[in-house]
Amino acid sequence: MITKRFGSVFYARIMSQYGAGTDAADFPTVHVLTDNDSKYLFGCAGVGLPIIVFLLILAVSGGSTVFTVILSLVGIVFAAVLISSARELQKWGPTEVHFSQWPLQLGSTTPARVVRVAKRAVPNSSFDAEVELECEEWVRYTVGTDTRTDERTVYEHESNVAGELVNNRFEAVINIHIPANVGAPTIDLPNNKVKWTLEIDVDKLSPAISGSADFDLVVAAELDPLLRNIQDSPRGDLS
Repeated sequence: MITKRFGSVFYARIMSQYGAGTDAADFPTVHVLTDNDSKYLFGCAGVGLPIIVFLLILAVSGGSTVFTVILSLVGIVFAAVLISSARELQKWGPTEVHFSQWPLQLGSTTPARVVRVAKRAVPNSSFDAEVELECEEWVRYTVGTDTRTDERTVYEHESNVAGELVNNRFEAVINIHIPANVGAPTIDLPNNKVKWTLEIDVDKLSPAISGSADFDLVVAAELDPLLRNIQDSPRGDLS
């Protein structure tokens, strides 16, 4: 059993191997996850437009000229924003995360690349990507004749990672650390689930890119080999 006392030692040794300055060319890509934020645009259109049309019908049927004009202007502005955002999103491909290891392991720190490619020419720039790693546990159980559910976040870590937009390609290198003593491997059972999620916000690339790209991670029920070697070594090696 890995204790919290040795957790910082394990983490320090891993970070010495995969530091924050890991270069994207230093590791191969073995798995890629993709998320396209155009779903936020379509979701907004799918909810907003029917509401405006419904209210407009009510205004017209009620004979309110002022209300009809106001809602018509709101609908025109809303449609203009959607069209502008759709055109801007056409400049960008989906957000991708390129993993150097898959699935992830307990106690591992895995270098990965966040990539988003522009379909049209955009100016070079530098800015941070916001990254959040989260582990949620969900359980359903029976107490007497009652069925209850319990859901909680057992691990959460946020960070900002420097990224570069060069030659129409945005790229940032992140290090995904899965704790060995917090959370559990990925589980998807009828009454018990453990879900690891990586959330990446790159909306600074463009005003049209809203929300975050969410990626479901798979954490295997095995310990990182580096930690197994340390755990099996004499105690003096941990000092």
